[in-house]
Amino acid sequence: MQNSNKKEDLKFNIGDILELEILDINSEGLGVARHQGAVLFVEGATLGDRVEAAITQFQKNFYQAKTLRLLSESKDRVVPKCIHASECSGCQMQNLRYKGQLEIKAQRIQQAFRKSCGLELKIPIIPAKGEYGYRNKLTLKINPKGALGYHRRGSHDFLPITSCPIACSEIGDILPSIAEILHGKTGLEELMLRSNHKGEILLLLTHTGDVREIVQAFSELPKIISIYSRKAIKKGRKWQYAKVKLEHGAKKQNWQIGELEFQVSPLSFTQVNLGMTQPLYETAKSHLKPSPDKNLLDLYCGIGTTTLYFAEGFKKAIGVEVLADAVRDAKENAQHNQITNTAFLHADAGKDIHLLIQAQNPDTITVDPPRSGLTKEGIEAILSSSANTLVYISCDPATLARDCKKLIDGGYELMDIKGIDLFPQTTHVETVCLLSKLDVDKHIKLELEEDEIKGIDFKKDVTY
Repeated sequence: MQNSNKKEDLKFNIGDILELEILDINSEGLGVARHQGAVLFVEGATLGDRVEAAITQFQKNFYQAKTLRLLSESKDRVVPKCIHASECSGCQMQNLRYKGQLEIKAQRIQQAFRKSCGLELKIPIIPAKGEYGYRNKLTLKINPKGALGYHRRGSHDFLPITSCPIACSEIGDILPSIAEILHGKTGLEELMLRSNHKGEILLLLTHTGDVREIVQAFSELPKIISIYSRKAIKKGRKWQYAKVKLEHGAKKQNWQIGELEFQVSPLSFTQVNLGMTQPLYETAKSHLKPSPDKNLLDLYCGIGTTTLYFAEGFKKAIGVEVLADAVRDAKENAQHNQITNTAFLHADAGKDIHLLIQAQNPDTITVDPPRSGLTKEGIEAILSSSANTLVYISCDPATLARDCKKLIDGGYELMDIKGIDLFPQTTHVETVCLLSKLDVDKHIKLELEEDEIKGIDFKKDVTY
């Protein structure tokens, strides 16, 4: 990171104090201001604030600044519920009223599609059911003294925490007891806690030493149904992990989404806001047009939640997932829910998609890729497929808009787009897009007919 650049490029110097109006919030939760044609990202400011701030860094295209004094407060500024909110990397918008948070998230999607696709869109956002107490999974760091915490914002420095208001009540209630058990313990790296719809908790402890005493203490806590461990081995600057080991309790955790039940392994991906998972899936499902003669190909299906939720009415619903454990879970979940028109394939959707599409010949494709979005091969394969309907679930507006640009250029049309807020108090947002393939033959024919019409002399060529 550069703190200086060519002097002639600098509008301001490090340490300069400016009065700034905050116009937006960036993806890291920093206030965005413009001054004398320069863009500034301002720590400690929120949308609508007017602040006095000092320049702290200069990068190629923007400055960073830190709020020194609040000159006038935004009408949407609120007091954060978390005592760690100003330092923690977990939440970025606790100081902004929830209505303002939703506006920021809609703007993030709008700006991404304006930049990548040249589209001006109105983005409806489905709000979360709860602004706090929604997160059913936490992954906490553990320092050499056995304290629990997160990373400090903008760094990898350890920040000890005593509570987390966005955590669901079951996890929040048990955190003090867990902190007491771990206090002073060494050889620990990380603790994952995941709660289900019944409030039952699965723990995964990553360690470098002996954890038998800790496991015994954990097993005596209420609501703990499963305890797993995983040994970490440091090789150079990187960590490598042994296979997870069941130390206590049930092998898998039971989840319910709508009428469906799922068995979930400790490392399998799940949405972290269980209460908003069904609204997310219903939004995507509403765009599907199942038929007994149509096949659905569901890419990045995880433990089969989306495939099984979308399968009704299709001839066949095929889920594709790269993690072998998740594929095993998916097959078991299909049997458990007595859904017989599904199949699950262990494959890399990003690399193997051409073969998958050729083999399955889907009429409809659904995708829920990682934050990085679809691969180049994935987009090419979708464009070459006969699928007329594509439903894209995304956790990153920038990569979603980038991919949609390529899909639109290749013959799809953006028919619908909605944001769904699964992550209140943060800048993150889920987006669901419906894309339909244009009828290329009709589209070309129409263009030719319009061109021909321009050259016709109607008086000359008219007949009776």
